[in-house]
Amino acid sequence: MSLADRIATPSPLLKLPIPPTGRATLASMGIEEGEAWTAEGVRIHYLTVPVRAFDVDARYQRDAEGYLLHWNLSVVQDEPPPSTRGTIVYLHGWGNDGSMMLPWATALARQGYRGILPDLRHHGRSDEAPPGFGPREARDILQLLPGWREQGLVEGPVYLFGLSYGAATAIFMAAQADEAGTGQPTALIAIAPFDNAATAIERFARELLDGDALPWFVRRHHGMDELPDAIAEAGRKLDVDLASIDASQAAAATSTCMLLVEGGRDRLVPAGSARRIADAAPHARQVTLPLETHMTAGLRLDWLAVPFGEWLQEVADTAGCPAIDLPPDPAD
Repeated sequence: MSLADRIATPSPLLKLPIPPTGRATLASMGIEEGEAWTAEGVRIHYLTVPVRAFDVDARYQRDAEGYLLHWNLSVVQDEPPPSTRGTIVYLHGWGNDGSMMLPWATALARQGYRGILPDLRHHGRSDEAPPGFGPREARDILQLLPGWREQGLVEGPVYLFGLSYGAATAIFMAAQADEAGTGQPTALIAIAPFDNAATAIERFARELLDGDALPWFVRRHHGMDELPDAIAEAGRKLDVDLASIDASQAAAATSTCMLLVEGGRDRLVPAGSARRIADAAPHARQVTLPLETHMTAGLRLDWLAVPFGEWLQEVADTAGCPAIDLPPDPAD
């Protein structure tokens, strides 16, 4: 497979199929699966998470050798569900699927937020339609929102929560919302969003080709001098100009209050991407997690789930874009 094909066609980075027993367990907790079709006929698979008294045990450990997230989920049977505050659409990262967002969705469901977790096009169990690095995926989900509300899957105000590729998609959703007729989301949380697709692809590929993330016998098949031509060719295969897919321009076109979160040790998303997006957005707040990488920033629900839920409610209550105060890092 050419480098351009690898860029244009996502392959699973972390695909952990849910076995039948696991799916039955999720269903017993009220977590259900569904499918919907866009106007272009793209089938989108999704999970729904109800507002419920989930008992989410999340513990994050960090040391010189790496990191580890312990996550266990159960339901507190004798505790009534909280009042519904709204619905969060969760958008996963490149090469993953909606199930990767279950830890966040269950943690925030306990705070009163329903969740919809779609597999973006060409990911998970959704159709293998050509990916679009944000704008196409945003259009897909915006087309499905009215139907989800009619089915009762969306209640109250809509919020967006994305990681990496999904974080950029969330920003494009906010930028396209008025034209789509869905109305602006109330607020948006974007963890490690890229600002420009071509720049992010180049940085990601260089880290893989020149670093230790891939073994030498994989790295040797491609050289870094191939990257510019490969990115251009991938864009032609996808019929998109990757250099023109810019999340900061999209952020400038939306009035949605957004919280942009970046890892201080992130080597995959270009340094300052979140700041560039925040500077372009009319209403944005930006937070840096000093010790987190691109991979770990999205794992910190042990630290961030409660303050994120409180921040979303404060945005709704004030109709503003408040700052967020994080408690001390429990992993320190």
